[in-house]
Amino acid sequence: MSDKLGETFEGTIASVTQFGLFVRLDDFYVEGLVHVTSLPSDYYHYEAEKHRLKGERTGTTYRLGDGLTVQVARVDMDDRKIDFGLADDKPRPRRQPRKRRGESGGPKAAAATDKQPTRRGPRRTRNGPRKPSAKKG
Repeated sequence: MSDKLGETFEGTIASVTQFGLFVRLDDFYVEGLVHVTSLPSDYYHYEAEKHRLKGERTGTTYRLGDGLTVQVARVDMDDRKIDFGLADDKPRPRRQPRKRRGESGGPKAAAATDKQPTRRGPRRTRNGPRKPSAKKG
């Protein structure tokens, strides 16, 4: 990889740690580190249970499985370590976000908005009408 210094590659986030992202390149079976200090200017919080780094100011999130375009920054053949830098600031989402109920804009949602609200009778209590309290003594 030392001959690839400065080149850009597509990769996938293979691991997220508090000190950065390990990225596995798509074209080669090579993994390297994008250190948290080389991420765009922000303070990143590590959320271990969600496997992500999230920017405090910008809200930019780097998650396990997200795609990235990285540039080879440093290769250490003795220690067998590769450092990457980001070639673009935004992660590629791994999938389309799911739509929530009612956001589809389909015919059911449109038909529901055209209907007039139905009138309902007075509410009934769960326990029925109240009984008069017993007199003491």
